[in-house]
Amino acid sequence: MAGNAESIILEEEIDENYEPSQEEITDYAKWLGMDLEKEKDLTWIAREGLKAPLPENWKPCKTPTGDIYYFNFQSGDSVWDHPCDEYYKKLYATEKAGLEKKHDEAAAEKKRGEEEAKVKASAAAASGA
Repeated sequence: MAGNAESIILEEEIDENYEPSQEEITDYAKWLGMDLEKEKDLTWIAREGLKAPLPENWKPCKTPTGDIYYFNFQSGDSVWDHPCDEYYKKLYATEKAGLEKKHDEAAAEKKRGEEEAKVKASAAAASGA
């Protein structure tokens, strides 16, 4: 990748009005690992990831075959995926864990409420018998 002298260095063009399409958001969300039926509330991560600019010192480059990769001109690192993708994968994992925790807590609270209702119903039945 990086050692290919025939690669073309591209300039990142940032359109401040760019809004990813729903299809782009869906595709990126799936690529991040999202289950869109269960985690629709997390699609903001995919939208944000699609709009993320390249970090400092990174440039998109194009191989002679037309493939795009990213090169860091300070460190010499090169990657096929956008350099921010790993950040958004981690952000998704963190947010997913938070949602799962909230879901588990809500389920536990519901179960406690159901158990309390059973105890009260049993007590009422016993006192009325």
